[in-house]
Amino acid sequence: MGHSGFTDSIYKSSIPSPTEDFRMSSDSNSKIKTIAQNQFTEALTMSATPATTSSTIRQDKADSSCRLFDSGEDSDMTVQCGNRVWKLHRVILYAGSEYFKKACQVDKFQVRYFAASICTRSSQADSNQEGITGTIELKDEDPQMVGLLLRYFYAHDYQIDNNGKAPLIAHARMYAIADKYSVPLLKDLAKERFATCLKNIESKGMQSLDILTFANAIETIYTTTLDSDRGLRDAIIPIMIEFKTQLRASDEFMGLILSNLQEGEFAVEVIDAFANLGRVAACKWHCKDCKKTGSRPVTTCTACGRASLLISYGQG
Repeated sequence: MGHSGFTDSIYKSSIPSPTEDFRMSSDSNSKIKTIAQNQFTEALTMSATPATTSSTIRQDKADSSCRLFDSGEDSDMTVQCGNRVWKLHRVILYAGSEYFKKACQVDKFQVRYFAASICTRSSQADSNQEGITGTIELKDEDPQMVGLLLRYFYAHDYQIDNNGKAPLIAHARMYAIADKYSVPLLKDLAKERFATCLKNIESKGMQSLDILTFANAIETIYTTTLDSDRGLRDAIIPIMIEFKTQLRASDEFMGLILSNLQEGEFAVEVIDAFANLGRVAACKWHCKDCKKTGSRPVTTCTACGRASLLISYGQG
């Protein structure tokens, strides 16, 4: 099926039961369908395009989509989080995320969410109230992160407003929320930017980022993602190896080890990293861009400097 057929099928299946409140004019329908088709095509293009080129594409194409996001013009879906409200479009949400695809439908669906202890549970409603009412409420989420997530569906990019907050932690939180709401391209982007932050630490030394911030980033990773998700866990291993002397002397870092984080999994990984044992000793990586391979933990490719690494840790 071509892109147009795919978008048409999304559009038709995402229209709610024939209620006057959810109907838009044919002109509005055509405009939203066109934007959704462009978003889908852009997502496929950028998934196979180098970062520098994809960044230019995002910049060139994002303006009209972001204006639609900011204005809420012709919206037919509302997302609420805390005191924030966004007027959005079913067809774009539908194409952007498996979670929102199900939430926009008027039928049964399952919602995966995380408790503080990273238990994965499912709740199922007899009827999809979100799809019927046109309102999705995201409880227990940070409105700022939700706003970045929703804007990504339109812009295929996100910008962290530091305001004193460490980008490393923000990218880790972006990675987690992208995983939670099934947005794989956003998850990959957050991982790449997280790795770039780590590369800066490697090049400038630990003084470029205080250890408390690094420890907080680690805690974010281990409390917001499943233990089977190695994306950011593997990325921090080279930093722990490179700066193990400073980290061992840090009360914040040692306190994190003693906190039984992820039921002791983090402590085991630190021991492996410091002693070059187990999984760390069996590290192998392959760069998806320049095809270089290596056998020691790194955050970015030693040849091209990109973060597009496929990392595997065997059993040592």
